[in-house]
Amino acid sequence: MHLYNRGSSYYLVVNVPCDLIPIYRKKQIWVSLRTKDKNIANIRSLMILSKLEYQFLTERQKMSVFKNANIRFTLDYNGMPRPQGTSNYNDVQIEKCIPKLHLR
Repeated sequence: MHLYNRGSSYYLVVNVPCDLIPIYRKKQIWVSLRTKDKNIANIRSLMILSKLEYQFLTERQKMSVFKNANIRFTLDYNGMPRPQGTSNYNDVQIEKCIPKLHLR
């Protein structure tokens, strides 16, 4: 996981595990965090990272169950976590509850 500041906002960059690259068809996932504040970016990145890790685990379980079948999985990018999107959490409430992080 890496955070990059591209001037207008921070981006979360997650490397796709080697065994999942054929499913995701990419080596990295870039997610805009839609903020210029590094503290908010860190909070949002942790929430998104936990959802991505869960998705990686789910894909690995599918692979182990259907390892001999020629089944092609499709990813639901609409279900991907987004800071201001369709996730089941309220960003503003979560960010107010978490104290400011002191980063070096």
